[in-house]
Amino acid sequence: MNASPSLPLEDAFLRVDGPAITYLRTIDIGGKTSSFDVYLPYFCVSGSAVLDGERQNRSICGQGDTKIRISYNFIGARAMELSEFERKQKKTVIGVSLQASLPTGRYDDDKLLNIGANRWFIKPEIGISIPWGKWSLELAAGLRVFFDNNYFFGGATYLDSVPLENRQENARLGLTWVVALNGKNALKFFAHTGVVTGIGNDSDSYRVAWIYRWD
Repeated sequence: MNASPSLPLEDAFLRVDGPAITYLRTIDIGGKTSSFDVYLPYFCVSGSAVLDGERQNRSICGQGDTKIRISYNFIGARAMELSEFERKQKKTVIGVSLQASLPTGRYDDDKLLNIGANRWFIKPEIGISIPWGKWSLELAAGLRVFFDNNYFFGGATYLDSVPLENRQENARLGLTWVVALNGKNALKFFAHTGVVTGIGNDSDSYRVAWIYRWD
């Protein structure tokens, strides 16, 4: 889905619904647990906003942009068999990942709101997971680099190396809960909400994922 937060929109409302399929494969790289995953979404989007004094409306369904990522945990994540992993005591894990977004989503160049972004981006990221009883505390920092001379860093947007007056200093709060149904199936619940919004979107999002493990 693509609707740039730097656009001069007012009184905007947007609803996004749709399923997605994710395939993840764990692999061993240098004795460390690593993974490769592919994300294939399908969205139905409806919304409206005021642009240049006129109300704009659109509803659309279609394939979203495909995302491919490889992750490597270099601290606290020794590669092991499943039987050994089940008995392993939880430890702090630090890892890195590199994600690429492919412009496979539906895009109409004469429309303001689109499902696909019609451009590539890559996202290097580093993260840490700290066990806390039955819970885990997680922190991640990443950078998205867009092709076609546009990128953002730390909430600031640049176009042709010129900073734009649309710095985003927003904060969000989220909760993730996983319920194991049996040895192969689990349900994963996500909830996120905006806490502080300057420039950008103030949104609530809810997702449910079904996870199935192949041996």
